[in-house]
Amino acid sequence: MTTTAPQYGLDLACGFDLDPTGREIAADSIEGLAQVCVHRLDMPRGSLVDDGEDGEDAGLELASYLSRGMTDDELAALPARINAELSKDERVNRVDTKIVLFSREVLRLQFFVTPNAGPTFRMTTDTTTAGTILTGVG
Repeated sequence: MTTTAPQYGLDLACGFDLDPTGREIAADSIEGLAQVCVHRLDMPRGSLVDDGEDGEDAGLELASYLSRGMTDDELAALPARINAELSKDERVNRVDTKIVLFSREVLRLQFFVTPNAGPTFRMTTDTTTAGTILTGVG
């Protein structure tokens, strides 16, 4: 029996905003998956109410962590919470998150994302009170 990777179609390229040219990307490409991961980390939980079962349980707004005090234990637990959030996407097999920098101004993270289909890739994000942006994929 042979199985093939699921086809997720096309999506509009949108890091922090829509690509001004309306460029489309494959939703299961590295770029498409990286963008989905960033969007999950930039939205409040439950903000996708019209997105089926996953919508109400999607989102982990990282910017909210910058404006509140965190104990060392809470900070140590954050990568596991992020891994769990990103692993909710059916295209993601595994995520390993590392906190590179945490201050009152910025949260810098590095991820190794293993999709269900395709090679593991590295991505980095910066989160400020304005939101989370993708700063590198490779």
